[in-house]
Amino acid sequence: MGREVTKQTTSYTVEQLVAVNPYNPDILPDLENYVNEQVSSQTYSLDANLCLLRLYQFEPERMSTQIVARILVKAEYARDILGILLKFDASVSRGCTWDTGVIHLPLKAL
Repeated sequence: MGREVTKQTTSYTVEQLVAVNPYNPDILPDLENYVNEQVSSQTYSLDANLCLLRLYQFEPERMSTQIVARILVKAEYARDILGILLKFDASVSRGCTWDTGVIHLPLKAL
């Protein structure tokens, strides 16, 4: 007699969420979970991590220092830390060099 209404949920990958709406603070928990997944699965997504850091800039009260630390550690291992520096502060990263896993900052940038 009664008709069941089933809700169809659409699931998106983190990459799709980032591509569709990278400035939506509602995806923060998904991005944070994705960072933890990257740590456990030995993977790395520069775009997703940069999106999360950008959202933290707009929502500083929601920032997790533990997640930021994990992103930075993953970035170092993925050798993308220069990319993060370039995207966030060109004046600091100008003149940086990468040598055997160590970032050398020019003294004038400090």
